[in-house]
Amino acid sequence: MKILFVCTGNTCRSPMAEALARHLLAEYGVEPRSRGIFTWEGIPASPEAVEVLRRRGIDLSAHRAAQLRPEDVAWADVVLAMTAAHREALLAAFPEAREKIWTFAEWVSEVSGRDLGGDIEDPAGKGIEAYEATAARLEELLHALADAFSSGKLGVAAVSGNGPDGDAQNASEADAPARGAEALSGGTAEEGRPDGDAHA
Repeated sequence: MKILFVCTGNTCRSPMAEALARHLLAEYGVEPRSRGIFTWEGIPASPEAVEVLRRRGIDLSAHRAAQLRPEDVAWADVVLAMTAAHREALLAAFPEAREKIWTFAEWVSEVSGRDLGGDIEDPAGKGIEAYEATAARLEELLHALADAFSSGKLGVAAVSGNGPDGDAQNASEADAPARGAEALSGGTAEEGRPDGDAHA
């Protein structure tokens, strides 16, 4: 299964999710990637993200941020946003892929049959403790996903892709180019700045 994790800057949440998924879900044939919807291409993961994964025996130092492109969405079996706001931006930009666009927590809740909460908040600028909490939250979701794989629960949502929030998922494809351009380029320079506080 090809899983694409998406956040804002691709320097904190989504690369942490990608690396942790590669570490925790390898036995289930999962191929993870991560991208940002508004990022500076080529900047490294935040030092805090690198550190909290180093504590878990995972090396994130080689990661470089990458901007989300249509071919990434086409590649993925499921596209997992860190927040509902990210999901809505993705739905606006890629209405043709609406059946496979979810938030991470929504999708894992669906396939595991457990209520696993909502958004994964941005830890940028909040100190190492916030990054530890983010890593623990990602691990919680990934362990639930591993349980779904091992128990055979995973399948229906992943294959049918009946994504949440039907009104948003029925976005008009005719308006997609304009809305998508606005959604994926509508961040500020501050949000994606490569100074360690870039949102991810």
